[in-house]
Amino acid sequence: QVLGTCSTSRLRADGGLPDLGLATNRPHAMIYNFVSLARPSRLKLARRNPLSSLRYFGRIESNLAKNNIRFCGFKHVAPFSSIVKSLPSQTHSNSVQVAIDEIKLQVIDGGKVVLIKLPREYLVQGDDDGLEDVDSGPVETTFDATWLWLNCPSGVLSSSGQRTRSPGDYPGSIISTASIVHTQSITPSEKKTSVLPLPPPPPGCCHPIGTVYKQTSYIDPLAETLLKITWKTQKSRVTVESVSFFDIAWLMQWRCDETALKERRMRTEITSAHSLRRNGVVGSNTDSGLVEIDFNQAINEDKSGGDLHKLMQAIFSHGAAIVRNCPLIIDGPHASVAKLGLALAGSLSHGSLYGDIFHVKSITDAINIAYTSVPLRPHQDMAYYESMPGLQLLHCAVMDPHILGGESVLIDCMAAAEQFRRIAPHHFEVLCYSPATFVKQRKGASMTYLRPHIVLQEGPDMSKFDREIIAVNWSPPFEGPLCLPLEQSRDYFAAYSAFERMLDDSLPLKLQKDGQISSESHSYHNLMSLCSQYAKEHTWERKLNPGEMLVFNNRRMLHGRRGFSFKKNSHEVTAADNPGRHLVGAYTNIDDTLNRYRVICRSMCDGKQSSMLNSGNGSSSVP
Repeated sequence: QVLGTCSTSRLRADGGLPDLGLATNRPHAMIYNFVSLARPSRLKLARRNPLSSLRYFGRIESNLAKNNIRFCGFKHVAPFSSIVKSLPSQTHSNSVQVAIDEIKLQVIDGGKVVLIKLPREYLVQGDDDGLEDVDSGPVETTFDATWLWLNCPSGVLSSSGQRTRSPGDYPGSIISTASIVHTQSITPSEKKTSVLPLPPPPPGCCHPIGTVYKQTSYIDPLAETLLKITWKTQKSRVTVESVSFFDIAWLMQWRCDETALKERRMRTEITSAHSLRRNGVVGSNTDSGLVEIDFNQAINEDKSGGDLHKLMQAIFSHGAAIVRNCPLIIDGPHASVAKLGLALAGSLSHGSLYGDIFHVKSITDAINIAYTSVPLRPHQDMAYYESMPGLQLLHCAVMDPHILGGESVLIDCMAAAEQFRRIAPHHFEVLCYSPATFVKQRKGASMTYLRPHIVLQEGPDMSKFDREIIAVNWSPPFEGPLCLPLEQSRDYFAAYSAFERMLDDSLPLKLQKDGQISSESHSYHNLMSLCSQYAKEHTWERKLNPGEMLVFNNRRMLHGRRGFSFKKNSHEVTAADNPGRHLVGAYTNIDDTLNRYRVICRSMCDGKQSSMLNSGNGSSSVP
């Protein structure tokens, strides 16, 4: 019924994808053929759970669309997301019965732990999307009784999701029994004394119930299949029984076994594979090498997010993007940076030192090295803040064709740090535990902050340095005296020198006048060569054009500028007090920006949320 309008017995996908045969117009036939395009482990799911399969294929359809790949051979066929909504409820119920039989439970450790085992293909929320080496076998995980009690739907305010319980309230309840039940088998008394997770919490939801979103079109193929926990609690020598109900898909999203944590890290950690290259994003066909969005399309987004979503997606995927056709309004609430900042985060931020909107141009007696024409080393802005800016917006108002130099540069410091750990593990460790001094002191300003250059996710063994990189702090122009003992400072400077060459492609190797390697060892020189080569390959460079705005994640991307001068009457002269290069800047707060992006993603994806890369804000990404 769903695919009866298919105009041909052959389904073809443009873009080099193989032809897929359709022997019949029944939905299952299409699923069997289409699944070969996705993953073999999905074939078994397609036979028994067509609803789950269509949701999975809907994500494939969305990903193909992002790459300008479209399906051919259809006649008036709706997207998979629409097909899912229109599936008859009978299909859903049939799949649930199979799910009940295949989800295995065991109460262990004297009622303190419940073990859950289920087929991996029931993880239909993108849990293993993008992971090439994920085991296709069943998923086995455990949940602690205290954790379950704290996250019971009966223990949260249904309208807001806030907890009404805390660990200190835990009465020592143990798990008497655990079972998989259908919603139709829940008794009226249980419904009266317990809160059911209906509507189901959508992917990415931290709360065990979906009512916090007021309305959602998310369809959970296991929504009618719940985990039922029967508790026994000792109260005044009397054993009291109670029950809790949990959404299975939600529990699987929050599992924290070793495999789950590894897979989560693989989905979110930034590596050199995510880094910009010298020409920008790999495979980009734009002039800048970055994703480019029109200014008016970005600020005049509709409720679905539109091009603003594309802009933010590019920033949090690649680290930066270009906004084109920005009006030449450089001050006030209607300035281009102000209007885009409002769209990105709701407001501008960090305006106490330079104003909400600041002007980057060469002047005499500059209060910031950025307001000169000398080279500006790759750095983050305002690393002396406890919470440095999230996004930085730089609108090119003027770029005189007679300006020599002045190119903007970017490099991904998160990706570089991950690669640095691979090639120089000892130096990497030194930069993880050695605090640097970040400073801003002048008339009207006195700010200092001690923090290490590389920050790792906290874990049970803090002596290990293979933990996820969650932040990098790097700002050479705004660093003060190092506060370390002599021996530690020597290790620090050696590590700093190596990492700096990985981040700054303008630094030469240390050679003597005769061209021979200096007193440094050959191994250290080889390391320096590797670092310098990385910088040359991963530094993006471009002289901005008037009307362009460079928007980048200040937590992840270092930015800098080549030195510049002004050519007048065939003579090169100083650029001081010359308006030939004028950028207009502003910042947004990282938390407000991430909040806006996640909300837009939720509305764009119809309740289905994929993992996002770490933003460099000092926290590992959560499901």
